Amino acid sequence: MLVLLTSCTESADPLPDAVIAELDRTNTTIADLNADGDELPANVLLQSVLRAEVAGTTLRIVVAAPDGEFVSATSVVDRYGGTAISYQAGQAAFEGASRDMTESQLDRAVGAAKVQSDIGESAAAFANVLDFEGLEERDGSLARTALLLLFILAALFMLSGAWSYLQARKRRLRRHYQFVNRKAVLIDWAGQLGPEVESLRPIVAASPDNAAQRTWHDSREFVSSISTALAAATTVGELDVAEMRVGRTAIKLRNLRSSLSQ
Repeated sequence: MLVLLTSCTESADPLPDAVIAELDRTNTTIADLNADGDELPANVLLQSVLRAEVAGTTLRIVVAAPDGEFVSATSVVDRYGGTAISYQAGQAAFEGASRDMTESQLDRAVGAAKVQSDIGESAAAFANVLDFEGLEERDGSLARTALLLLFILAALFMLSGAWSYLQARKRRLRRHYQFVNRKAVLIDWAGQLGPEVESLRPIVAASPDNAAQRTWHDSREFVSSISTALAAATTVGELDVAEMRVGRTAIKLRNLRSSLSQ
């Protein structure tokens, strides 16, 4: 059964010499008294310590042997300050204490840590609260409220930006679809002029009308090049010009056929 304790300022028994020997060492924040047991997830514990450091408190972690004396986290905080979490291997007992965190935040962090059966995951869950909330210092409720408001405003700003981006992207996609569709229609229309030009070839060849022959030759040259020009078009302006020229050529061919048929 897990024995759960939390403390911010309660006095506690002096620390065992073995813990002091570990934590008094320079840059040491983890005391492993369960040397004969399973190896601790050192990387995960160190990451939890670093995340707590970023949040603004020094986190020390003590792990006692399953058959050894449980080390009070409050005792660790009394001697070293900051924040401490203490385990007994096998999760026989767990305690969290802090001089930096408010009691309510410490309760939330301990509550998150206690549901994890693995020591590494438990320490990570404890650090997650600090990581997400930031250090909620004593008498710092106003600062926490301001931080939450800033977080909400930032989230709203990001959502607004994302919405604007999605709308702009939707408009770009719609314009692109319209452009591609219009280009395809114009290429198809221009392609229909080719058979019309060829059908007029024998009629124009038999006609003595020089103007009719010039009109036919100009139309044939335009029809032979317009499909390539349309395929290379990248702007709406280019499509506008091509559409006018295709329309004028279609009218010229119709009028040419009409005049030669009379």
